[in-house]
Amino acid sequence: MNESTLNLVIPDPARNKSNRHILLVEPNYHNKYPPLGLMKLSSYHRMLGDSVVFFKGRYSDYFFIEKLTNCLSKIRSQGFEVEDWSQVESLVSSYLKQRRIDTCNEILGHIPNGYYHIVKHHLNYFAYQYVPTRKWDRVYVTTLFTFYWNQTIEAIEFAKKIVKSTDSLFVGGVAASLIPQLIAQATGLQVGQHIITGLLDKPGILDDNEIIIDEITPDYSVLETIDHHYPLDTGYLTYMTKGCTRTCSFCAVPKLEPIYKEKISIEEQIARIKKEHGERKDLILMDNNVLGSPRFPEIIEEIMNLGFVRGAKYIEPNRFEILTNYLVKGDNVYNERKYMDQIHDLLQTFRNRIKSSSERKRYDELLNECHLNSVNTINKETLLDSKNLINEFVEKYRNKSPKQRYIDFNQGIDCRYVNEENMALLSQLPIRPMRIAFDYLALRKPYENAIRLADKYGVRTLSNYILFNYQDKPAELWERLKINLDLNSELEASVYSFPMKFIPLYGEEATNRQYIGKHWNRKYIRAIQCILHVTKGVVTVNPDFFNRAFGSDIDEFFDLLVMPESYIMYRNHFEENGQTEKWRYQYRNLSSHELAQANEIIFTNSFSCNGTTPKTVRSVLEHYQTIYVPERIIKPS
Repeated sequence: MNESTLNLVIPDPARNKSNRHILLVEPNYHNKYPPLGLMKLSSYHRMLGDSVVFFKGRYSDYFFIEKLTNCLSKIRSQGFEVEDWSQVESLVSSYLKQRRIDTCNEILGHIPNGYYHIVKHHLNYFAYQYVPTRKWDRVYVTTLFTFYWNQTIEAIEFAKKIVKSTDSLFVGGVAASLIPQLIAQATGLQVGQHIITGLLDKPGILDDNEIIIDEITPDYSVLETIDHHYPLDTGYLTYMTKGCTRTCSFCAVPKLEPIYKEKISIEEQIARIKKEHGERKDLILMDNNVLGSPRFPEIIEEIMNLGFVRGAKYIEPNRFEILTNYLVKGDNVYNERKYMDQIHDLLQTFRNRIKSSSERKRYDELLNECHLNSVNTINKETLLDSKNLINEFVEKYRNKSPKQRYIDFNQGIDCRYVNEENMALLSQLPIRPMRIAFDYLALRKPYENAIRLADKYGVRTLSNYILFNYQDKPAELWERLKINLDLNSELEASVYSFPMKFIPLYGEEATNRQYIGKHWNRKYIRAIQCILHVTKGVVTVNPDFFNRAFGSDIDEFFDLLVMPESYIMYRNHFEENGQTEKWRYQYRNLSSHELAQANEIIFTNSFSCNGTTPKTVRSVLEHYQTIYVPERIIKPS
């Protein structure tokens, strides 16, 4: 059996001196950044001598090997024979992972008739109902955006099944702080007891000790124990300030980080990360308003002293050494297995870097002698015994080409604080991109000033957040996008826009993405989503493409907002076959009364009508019911 599919194995206490077995759970949503809170909790519990496992993925994969083994044991215990058990085992493994009906039927095709129903029962039980009997001493579930509601509740319900006592289940993070009562109502957990709001910035919140968890250096080793890849896991994740000097009504920071901390030194933390986890390429600062700090010059000075200056280079550390060091310190079987899987993959990929055929032959022979060329034969003792021999190859052939280092203030910079002095300071850093929020049109003057100052001081890659669907009007979104386009044409800079749809922070409306601002409607929102789908979320700096995507003026923009979805997504196709012009002619020639009737339906983004709907309006609505799939068109019935 391929052990690389092993998912969670609680460590054997006999070979582990840790006090408690801790499980960290991140819900199965797609996010760019690793969960910093869970990484700090991992460090915290390892400081206490506990064994820690991090899980992110499909809950059907949890304890997969145990699930598969027990399922096969139940099937085999019936005593019948099949022609090829290995094929049945492979099919059962596939079914438990994917739950495909055709796979289940294929399995049953190998089973004697008299055992058909009992085997089907076992398959469905282990696929849908089985929960491992072993339990964790404590489970933590992190939360992120409130609109990941379903994934969050699913993760909490999963955790409730595998913790020894719900008294030892803790839920924290963004959503837990913003909508704790809703989470409590949905899960039966208690706010304050199980659901932790705010930061772990005081001692004694979780245990009777003086450790402040929020100040602990995060544990990056847990990221090597999951299959999920975080796209922006390239650097040191940290803060140099906390909170914000503003109290914007659309922002969660005043609730999440109510006390503004002017400066947090990261020098010792970076040194510790470098020593324990290897040097990381970038510096990702998650500060919510770093320019609001009166100690901003000191912050810049510390960043530069850490080596993040313009033109700074980075050479990847020896990942083989990092992983083997993790293996030496491994506190449980599961983590050790995952480190060995990572090492195996690394060694197989590394082979391609060895160009000399004779050297490659020596390398292959070494892996074969040490049983390291298969995940089924690799083991900790042999790997560590051969570490130095393997590392000679790794150190000789690993990638040592310098790479450019960058800093990312990933929560954005407040344009209202930008002036000559602090932009001159920022320009000394390798910022790429500089993110500046343009949340509403009234910020135009300070926003344009910030962009021009950035350009003046040589910061020319800008990625800017454009909030919409709050109190703004649709025309104001277009105006802000056009301002960026004009600035891009005027300056040497590349000013990219990232429209971000507002979703309420509190209440039921926070649990999904359905909220519609008072000046917006569902059709307008859907039209923006269609346009951004084509542009992959980025508003281009190319004027021709912008005019095509968003319209060259306000009238064209509103024409696009009301246009049928397929006509937006597949613009060329429907313009070439004349359908777009036909729709436009019919829509514009409606009487004022008919137009009001049509818009009332169109703005709901649901295009059904009844017998009282005028024929002219029904003809217009037919365009919205056309579904285009490349190579074919599905006409309304």
